[in-house]
Amino acid sequence: MIENRETKAESQVRTPVLCSQCLSNEGLRRAASKLHSNLEDVCPRCGNRGGAKLDIEAVVDLFRRFYCAGSEAAAYLPPIFRDNGIEDEDIQFDKSAQADYELLKGASGLSIRRYSPHLRNLGLTDLRHRIDEALRTDPVTATEEIAARLRQDLKALLDAGTELELTPETSLFRARISPERPLDDTQYDSPPIEKSVPNRVAGPGRQVLCGALDIETCLIEIRPSLDDLVHHRVFAATLKPRESLRLLDFTALKPGLPETEFTLGAFFEPNRNSYHLTQMLSTLAEQRGYNGLVYRSAFGCISGVLDSWKNVAVFGAPIAEGKLTVKSINRILTRSVVNSFDLGPVWDDERQGNHLAPFLKGWLNRANR
Repeated sequence: MIENRETKAESQVRTPVLCSQCLSNEGLRRAASKLHSNLEDVCPRCGNRGGAKLDIEAVVDLFRRFYCAGSEAAAYLPPIFRDNGIEDEDIQFDKSAQADYELLKGASGLSIRRYSPHLRNLGLTDLRHRIDEALRTDPVTATEEIAARLRQDLKALLDAGTELELTPETSLFRARISPERPLDDTQYDSPPIEKSVPNRVAGPGRQVLCGALDIETCLIEIRPSLDDLVHHRVFAATLKPRESLRLLDFTALKPGLPETEFTLGAFFEPNRNSYHLTQMLSTLAEQRGYNGLVYRSAFGCISGVLDSWKNVAVFGAPIAEGKLTVKSINRILTRSVVNSFDLGPVWDDERQGNHLAPFLKGWLNRANR
């Protein structure tokens, strides 16, 4: 008897309550179609056949996937919305997602409110705050106390990284789009000083060779156009160190240090707001005798595998200086470009510029509780 009751209860849980055709938003329809495929059953809500039928468990899953997980402010930040009880009634989606929200909320009993994350989840540790505050101070008028604290904090940050050795057996890759002389080794060195453009690790007037430990990262970092890919204008050089090079690795935290304070990835977050800091770290690392840096590629946020996408920056002009030698040069023949994506909701309180802006209402709500 007990076994029969459990089987009956399980059957009731799996009973469809609506289908993908009940939904209006294209993103929700697509997500729903991936959850169940009993297309021939009649939907108990709309009476149609052909749509993916969703039971309560699938409705809850769909709600959380779309309205919660789908509300990322950026690929490297947590979602903005969570289903944690009290509803924020002022959240407004586009009309299709709003109608579907009311439908799924009624069926699942779930609702959403803005998330109030810990600041460290956004990379805002005390260390980061102190460094940013000091760098916003005019160095001409800054007190010696501010300067001393900044030196101390930058030293702590540099000490938090690990050391990576590039041996002569290690391959380093450097990609170029339409080099003037593809067979000339010097075309794969750092840009000449007069052509150097400030970037994440190279400040004005500094030469830095930007490469990676794999070709895939090189290719995505140089952002070739479709025209470049179709006409095979992308070239990759395989480089080898002539002797071992010491790199400061910001992708691995030194053992024993608290991650809550030393969120290394946050200092190399994929936006230009931190360029001033990473350029300074690059200069200080070179002054310490390092030959370059290792840091995460922003595209690791999209792939979901951060540790497999790493950029390598070697200071100076290492090919001309004899630190690196070009072992081979190849043309890239692109065979496929794949887009993998989900469709998420759009809401009316998105802001441009400040990457923390979408969370502000969540923090205000938390402060008022």
